[in-house]
Amino acid sequence: MPDEAVDPLAVALRLLRADAPAEIMGAPKDWPQWAVLLPHVLAAAGHAGHPGRQPGPAVMNDASWLLDRAGTYLQVQAQLTDAKTLLERALAIEEAAYGPDHPDVGIRLNNLAQVLQDLGDPAGARPLQERALAITEAVRSARSRAEQ
Repeated sequence: MPDEAVDPLAVALRLLRADAPAEIMGAPKDWPQWAVLLPHVLAAAGHAGHPGRQPGPAVMNDASWLLDRAGTYLQVQAQLTDAKTLLERALAIEEAAYGPDHPDVGIRLNNLAQVLQDLGDPAGARPLQERALAITEAVRSARSRAEQ
């Protein structure tokens, strides 16, 4: 595994994430910036999944976050099929990096479910939403026990 401090892919993903607006829904002022960043995000995140490459957790986290945000940008631009593809990739990366019950997996599930709803597939969205809810409830329950 390359040292993430000097790995060009890690640096590129970190810089893209630092420059990418996190808010997309209801933030049209940031959409032009996403239009510029999108091809760079797709290129860099595509390298994170190359066969034979063992990216570290920071690379995987940045790639997943960027793909999720890029998918959400495409969603608000009504490019739902492309959004779905990116959100599926973000979910797969998140699950591989952190396991199926991580809170960020719940976020990715919910975002993908929203696009499925927008595509007219509520039956496909429902199990994702139910799984996201189960993850959220488990996290809250664990936090509540830890605080007692």
